[in-house]
Amino acid sequence: MESNSDDKKVRESLYDKTREELLAQQRSNAETYDKSLLALSSGLLGISLAFIKDVVTLAHAEYKYLLFASWIGFGLTIILTIASIIYGQCKIRQLLDAAERYYLKEKEEAREESVKISNKIDRFNIWSGSVFILAIVFSISFVILNLNKEMPMGKQDNEISKKGQPTNQFQKVPPKESQPSSGKNTKTPIKRPGKE
Repeated sequence: MESNSDDKKVRESLYDKTREELLAQQRSNAETYDKSLLALSSGLLGISLAFIKDVVTLAHAEYKYLLFASWIGFGLTIILTIASIIYGQCKIRQLLDAAERYYLKEKEEAREESVKISNKIDRFNIWSGSVFILAIVFSISFVILNLNKEMPMGKQDNEISKKGQPTNQFQKVPPKESQPSSGKNTKTPIKRPGKE
């Protein structure tokens, strides 16, 4: 019987250790996720605002609504991520109170508070990630749809696209110069490829 209780203690100890490691990893992932979304969305919004004119001429661009939607998306990503961080920070006091009631006073309903708060933070993260992905899709779509329109074509390329590729034509021979005739043949023989 004693070995059974020792085994249970070992299992509980390992469970507690594993749980703590997983929770620490989850916290680290959440911090990295928030930082990455903030940095990327801020950076892409800034780059988009500053340099889009160098890629596409806005005055002649089509599908401008895609560009505006991407800017709104990057802005919303920033807002949602910051709101998630602020919400989580504001709820720490409430979570500490609930933890005390759950663990020390054995009030089961207190655990539900932590589940609700955690689910709300998860929803913030899902929304901010989804909006970020949409903003990237809108930006890329805007550039691709307008890039082909912006690429200048040379006059010859334009003629080829209208009339098709010309067939091989003989090169024009320069006109003969009039030379005084001395009775000698001054013509240089034409060399043909492959024959010496």
